[in-house]
Amino acid sequence: MLAITGGAAYVKIGSTTQPRSRLEALRTEAHRQGGAVTRAWLSPAHPAYKDTGAHALRNCRAIAPSTTARSEYFPDLDFTAARRETVKAFLGVHDTPQYSTTTPAAGLHQPIPGHV
Repeated sequence: MLAITGGAAYVKIGSTTQPRSRLEALRTEAHRQGGAVTRAWLSPAHPAYKDTGAHALRNCRAIAPSTTARSEYFPDLDFTAARRETVKAFLGVHDTPQYSTTTPAAGLHQPIPGHV
């Protein structure tokens, strides 16, 4: 999951078997559009990653619409809310998603590490 800022700010949720190369491709895409990847979260590797991703996308679409019905791009989704829903999907928690009330002042917003 990535937070991308620039001309168009959005959260990108997805799954991949090659996170480093995917991150670099998305960084390049964001840069071409005048933006940058500002935050990232990656779940531990696990065999059910596709199911986790699908569950996280469903929950995030319940909070904020994606750019299209099947899109992984969310222009109005808070990164912390997206991360919470993705962690819940990873853990197998099936509840009703709720909008996040956290703020940057709560200390939950960390910059993307340079080694990712």
